[in-house]
Amino acid sequence: TGEARDVNYLNLASKSPQQRLNILRNPNVSTLDAIRTLGFVYFHREDLELAMLYFSKYKELISVVYGEGDLVSANAHVLNRLGNVTQAMGDHNKAHDYFMTSIETYYNIYGQDAIHEDIAHILHNLGTLLNVTNIKKSLNSVNGQ
Repeated sequence: TGEARDVNYLNLASKSPQQRLNILRNPNVSTLDAIRTLGFVYFHREDLELAMLYFSKYKELISVVYGEGDLVSANAHVLNRLGNVTQAMGDHNKAHDYFMTSIETYYNIYGQDAIHEDIAHILHNLGTLLNVTNIKKSLNSVNGQ
């Protein structure tokens, strides 16, 4: 039955967005992976509203699937993804909040002085966001806004 259930989750991509979400009544790791993957797919297709929907659903279901023990790392990861989506949507303040919460969570996991690829990735995203924000501010001041 587990194999048949996994096949159902692999077919999520062929369903309508509402049908996909209705399948998620009893989530498991396969379901969670499918939801996260759909968030990536929609993000790369630049369908930001659906990307936000799936990453938000992923965040909501993390504690249901993993329990509280593994919640921290998975939550930090999805906060980064939500930051990517909100940055692409143009909400730089909210993206900044997501990135900062994500990096604070990773620092709590690995330690304040840790060198880890997860932390480096978030710092890169945060630097990109701050660079874009500063460029927009500069352009606005040049244009007298």
